[in-house]
Amino acid sequence: MSHIKKFLIFVFFIILIFSFSFLKNFYFSKSGGFTTLDQIMEYARLNPESPAPDDKDTMNVNFQSFYENENRIDKRYLKKFFEFLGFKNKPVWTPDDFKTLLFDTVKGLAEKRNTILKIEPQAGTKFYVFGDIQAAFHSLARDLGQLKKLHVIDNSLKIKNPNAYIVFLGNVPNLAPYSLETLTVVMQLMQNNPGKVVYLRGKHESQKYWTNFNITTQLRFYFSNLLKEKTFWGIPLEEELNKLFANLPLAIYVKILQDNKSSFIRISNMGKDDLDLDESEFSTFLLQKGDNNLEEFNLENKTKNGPWIDIAVLIEAENRMYTFRHTSGLSPRVPVNGATTWSVSSCPIDVSQRFFDFYFDAFSEIEFGKDLYNSKITLYNRDIREKGDEFKAESSYLISGHPASQPPVNGKIVIGSTMDFDAGVQDQTMGVSKGLFLVINQINRQGGLKGKYIKMVLLNDQELPLKAKKNVENLIKNYKTDILIGPTATPTLEAYLDKVEKKEVLVLFPITGTISFRTNKYPYIIHFRDSYTNEAKALMEYAYKVLDAKKYAFFHESGAFGLNAFKGAEEVLNKYKITNYVKAAYVRNTTNFSDAIKKITDFSPDTIILLSSGIATSGFIQQIGVNHLVQKVILGLSDSDQEYIKDYVNRKGINFVVAKIMPSFNNLKLPIVKEFRDLADANDFALDNFLLEGFIGGSIMLDAFKQIDGEITKEKVYSVISNFKNYYLKGLILTYNPQTNELTKDNVWLEEMMQK
Repeated sequence: MSHIKKFLIFVFFIILIFSFSFLKNFYFSKSGGFTTLDQIMEYARLNPESPAPDDKDTMNVNFQSFYENENRIDKRYLKKFFEFLGFKNKPVWTPDDFKTLLFDTVKGLAEKRNTILKIEPQAGTKFYVFGDIQAAFHSLARDLGQLKKLHVIDNSLKIKNPNAYIVFLGNVPNLAPYSLETLTVVMQLMQNNPGKVVYLRGKHESQKYWTNFNITTQLRFYFSNLLKEKTFWGIPLEEELNKLFANLPLAIYVKILQDNKSSFIRISNMGKDDLDLDESEFSTFLLQKGDNNLEEFNLENKTKNGPWIDIAVLIEAENRMYTFRHTSGLSPRVPVNGATTWSVSSCPIDVSQRFFDFYFDAFSEIEFGKDLYNSKITLYNRDIREKGDEFKAESSYLISGHPASQPPVNGKIVIGSTMDFDAGVQDQTMGVSKGLFLVINQINRQGGLKGKYIKMVLLNDQELPLKAKKNVENLIKNYKTDILIGPTATPTLEAYLDKVEKKEVLVLFPITGTISFRTNKYPYIIHFRDSYTNEAKALMEYAYKVLDAKKYAFFHESGAFGLNAFKGAEEVLNKYKITNYVKAAYVRNTTNFSDAIKKITDFSPDTIILLSSGIATSGFIQQIGVNHLVQKVILGLSDSDQEYIKDYVNRKGINFVVAKIMPSFNNLKLPIVKEFRDLADANDFALDNFLLEGFIGGSIMLDAFKQIDGEITKEKVYSVISNFKNYYLKGLILTYNPQTNELTKDNVWLEEMMQK
């Protein structure tokens, strides 16, 4: 055979191979993004789940090196050559697929629209809710695989059940390397299922936030050619992503019956206060008759002073910036304004594994029943450390949290409180509210009390007396309760004393030691903690008898709280004819104590007694400086018995003696303390004296409830507690004093904060 013939045969075969490759690629291997679940699974199989980041910034990881290594020019062209020849399939996803789908999704959208959605579901409707995804593509792929097993979606990513919805709570991109791929999946689900897949706006979808994270690294790597100006700060496709994120709804409101009245479930990424949504501004829309389809409301059309509505349940994403606790994907939280609150977690990104011990692929199913009492929530999760791909399922009732295998509750018992969550005594409020939650959540998860769940309504008064009074009126009018538990601060309690005196409300175990509340004029205020007067008296006796102090300085709040405390110290001063002392007052909620500090330092005492709140105590000891404290002994009220203060004085070597009006939470021989410790540990709550105080107060209240026949009323509760005489409750001996309305008397312990 001549060389020419051999050459022609060679050319013929080359043309044949290229023709075959061209036809194969043209007809069979077009890349169109993730159009099937199989493609998503294949992409997850071919790419590493947790490549090493470039730095150790766990909250803002960077994967530039990973993108560069996977897309080196030699690798890229070699892959394309083999793909063209047909020896290697085209990738199931390319960055251009993301870009095409993004442009298609934002086409026709406004620059920004703040909206909420509403639905009035029929019984049997199901929501499948995902917490933060954070670009964890592989975990999302496994979750979608489980949805397919549950017959929720098919391989083409279409929802099979007409009464099923998929909800992403936001924070879809950023902390893992696959932001664009994950967004592609979510947008594809939305495109395939119009009105059935909802992507809510989270913090990582806000315009000023998402641009600070790894998604910008991925965008710059793949789409730098789209930038008109090559600058370090330029972000390709920024305008389109801003438009996508700015049009995401803020929340879904589910209208459902409870006690034959309309109640609502709110589903959103962030908490009620974070989103700044005032439901009264669009409650008229929410109360309108709806159906099993999502309806949209533009918040530009909101109005003032709409009718009050009851938000009975909140579904939120777990906020890792503020909550450090173990979860397996679904956790109850302290109720917000009376709403049973659940937090949802979904994807075990590296930072969640290392810092929060979270190793679960997870999502939650909400199944709406004929009413709220019959609605359920189910956690589906899979521990990625275990072999196999099976998900476990655990179902609870949505409103009470007790196992769905038991009968539902059939009503509610409402208790309330007005507390300061923002201002001077917020440290007390956080502890007390969590302590109440521990004991109430425990009984609710056991099926409630007498077939009813306990609804705890804690309203924020910001330590403003007028707001506290309005909160109490709101509790009576809208929430239908006149039993208050653990309200914080003296001035706010004074604001509604008229209602207490008229016996319109019963106040159980307020977080105040003010002596003026402890008279037979106010029998409907029942106290567990001792008075600030007795605390100060005990501190002064200790300073005189044990410390042999000679010069005393009193740092005290100028209002009723501080003045009532000083009465106890003054009683001891007069008793021992002590005159060598100075008083330095501060105004409540101030943060500058310079005048009081100057007065004290000029006097140069050997002992300083702090009749102040925990926050004021902390500010004082930091502003006066360690040099003025190390040679002195500092004594403080129980309000200063805080872990952050204890930590500070230990680090600085300050001698600090504090009054304690609760038993030590290290006294495990006391049954109520042992129970408290077990529940606090199970919920990952840091131990705190106010946490214990809330727990004990809640335990006494629920014990009284159990002794009541029929409807629980404030009159019956008062009757039960006022008859306590040497009453044993989990190691506590309780006797009611009708002169002071106290359950305990002179129970003040002193403890040195500084560890020897």
